[in-house]
Amino acid sequence: MQQNLSTAFARRAAAMAGALAMAAGGLVGLSPAPAQASSIDGPISRSEILSRAQNWVDRGITYTQTGTWASDIDGSHTYRRDCSGLVSMAWHLNTSYVTGDFQKSNSRWTTLASIHDFQAGDAMVRTGHMELFSHWKDKNDHSKGAYVYSFNSSGETVQNPYAPNNAGKLGFNSASDLATYKPIRRTGLINGPAARKGPALAHDDGDGTMTIHRWNSTGSAFDHTTDYKGDGAFHLSNVGDRVAAGDVDGDGSDDVVMAYQLSDGTFGFYVFDAGLTSRGRWYTSGPYNLGPVAGRLVVADFNGDGKAEPALVHDDGDGTMTIHRWLSTGSSFSRTTDYTGDGTFRLSNVGDRVAAGDVTGDGKADIVMAYQLADGTFGYYVWSTGLTSLGRWYTSGTYNLGPVANRLVVDDFNGDGKAEPALVHDDGDGTMTIHRWLSTGSSFSRTTDYTGDGTFRLSNVGDRVAAGDVTGDGKADIVMTYQLADGTFGYYVWSTGLTSLGRWYTSGAYNLGPVDGRMVLGNW
Repeated sequence: MQQNLSTAFARRAAAMAGALAMAAGGLVGLSPAPAQASSIDGPISRSEILSRAQNWVDRGITYTQTGTWASDIDGSHTYRRDCSGLVSMAWHLNTSYVTGDFQKSNSRWTTLASIHDFQAGDAMVRTGHMELFSHWKDKNDHSKGAYVYSFNSSGETVQNPYAPNNAGKLGFNSASDLATYKPIRRTGLINGPAARKGPALAHDDGDGTMTIHRWNSTGSAFDHTTDYKGDGAFHLSNVGDRVAAGDVDGDGSDDVVMAYQLSDGTFGFYVFDAGLTSRGRWYTSGPYNLGPVAGRLVVADFNGDGKAEPALVHDDGDGTMTIHRWLSTGSSFSRTTDYTGDGTFRLSNVGDRVAAGDVTGDGKADIVMAYQLADGTFGYYVWSTGLTSLGRWYTSGTYNLGPVANRLVVDDFNGDGKAEPALVHDDGDGTMTIHRWLSTGSSFSRTTDYTGDGTFRLSNVGDRVAAGDVTGDGKADIVMTYQLADGTFGYYVWSTGLTSLGRWYTSGAYNLGPVDGRMVLGNW
């Protein structure tokens, strides 16, 4: 296969010295790092605001007016245990303000033109009470109310807007309720950089439990943040590599989705909000064997409604394949129409080389597969929204997909609004090449490649390759998790898949074997 350009492998090692001590409960083996990205009164993302509020939910912080205050997520600051203290804490303010303060002007917040301008992490205040906005019950009809983080009576715990049963959890229920509140927004919100994605690893702890280890991106390095620790009732052996990330609840932060084989022959989709908080099972199938799916789970916004949905690519065993599809309600998944092949497309020629991204540029995600053809070439095949076959978008020269393994990624690497595929190829001589394409909206065309210098071996990476914008420049990057010879691991980054940015993180002692291929990127 012809390459248009070889780019020298130039590492710029990212120093991780001076990392802060990990909060109590952090796992041995990961380099210590702060539990959040912001500083007091400093810039903060919406996803971090919600994560901080959720921390009080998870810790069971109760309402009191007795003068007892509660610490924030890393214990560095304390706040009043009331509605205004909750907002002060979530916004990471230096002062625990009272509701009367929030009704006044302050450089740390601004008043919105309308309650209908609410976005995740904004707040509403009226005399004697305030609430932290999470999401609308129905984004098309705000009169139905919204879900919020709040508490307002002695002994009450902070209400969880993502609870499995949200009955009674609405912060306000009608247009008249809405009219009583003043809408305010934290100043210093991070906009572009808030979209910076960070990696997460789903690790089999070997005792029947699993941990989701999570990192945030500074734009030039990854910081280890709070983890999710399972309770022993969820076994990754029932998941395999069927792990993906996407914003399935529409709150602006990504979630981790796993497809889990249940003992009765059904399967369930399980959701972990921002990779941190279990939202339980969002769907239970009828009889369904996940074996013929292998690792072909993708999660993306296939219908353009602002919420991502899962799809499974299933080998039907008779030479045909089906793309099983679901929609998201924001709190569960519901079955929708499927795509079924005609017997001429065999998943044995695809393996797990399946990814999702908006390659047509219509605002809806599509499914892309890399298929080994009988003549020794390969083709990219595209399914619009995962439902309609658009046929073959590219045919290579002679090219063996075996050395690619399952390292196909699809994302917008050039910032033109259309996603493109990239293959990470083991060249067999200790080097590797990232082969790259552009999208015209109806086909893929070859573009410049990245070629390594022989010091980076894909045998140490396996299938732990993902794509997303980790630098915050509006263009996707490629991240690989690499087992180092000393028993630690490193995250390596390639800007737009073309330019090496070197190592962004080095762990303590950590074996990547129990992670298998379960690496994802998300805006946590």
